[in-house]
Amino acid sequence: MRTWQRGFLGRAVFALLLGVWLALLPQAASAEKTDWKDKSYDFSRVRRILVYDLDFAGTEFSSSMKEHKYRQDFMEYAKKLGCEVLTYEQAWRRVSLALGVDLDKMAAANADQAMTLFQDNLTRVADAYINSRVLKWENNYYIEPERTVWEQKRVDRSYRDKNGRWVNDYYYITVPVTYPPRRVDYSRLNMSFEVYDAKTGKMIFGREDARDREGYGEHDGMYERICKAFFSEFGDKLH
Repeated sequence: MRTWQRGFLGRAVFALLLGVWLALLPQAASAEKTDWKDKSYDFSRVRRILVYDLDFAGTEFSSSMKEHKYRQDFMEYAKKLGCEVLTYEQAWRRVSLALGVDLDKMAAANADQAMTLFQDNLTRVADAYINSRVLKWENNYYIEPERTVWEQKRVDRSYRDKNGRWVNDYYYITVPVTYPPRRVDYSRLNMSFEVYDAKTGKMIFGREDARDREGYGEHDGMYERICKAFFSEFGDKLH
């Protein structure tokens, strides 16, 4: 077998074994989305959406500033809906003006009555509303056990050709390599989004997005991708 043939064959075998090994390893990053929608609903008639603040209940942050940033970013991502987006405060003021009633004063005297009045008249200012929650925001780890994999190794050699000249040559072989157990840190983020029709109060669309990424405290990127993906893809349904 010629030298170039041996090298090609060695690389082909190595690529095959590497592919099998990578398929058996835990993934460095994973994502899983589950969607549901009301197929009978006419999404094109939604022009104004109230986006409630993201619910971070049960999530602990290292600082309050970080939570403030995530909340602020959330409303920026919501602009990808491509329609008029209202915060809770904006919707509250608009309903108050539409009714000619000071909902703030009413809430101070009877919070439940003010909230009921707001919800009953939400259709005056919005066609739908969105509730969003962080279901899981954690750092964890697993122990990857000892493993043996086949890896490619280059072997150099020198020899004289038929004319007596020295030739430097090499070829590849596959050899077993054993790696010891190791700790693998990972970050996990799971969020849900629920869209409701403002008139009927029925859910018209929902999504749960769960993601993992290798490394400690890697939530920023996942948070951004999850939010942007939801608002962008749901926004496409409105147009």
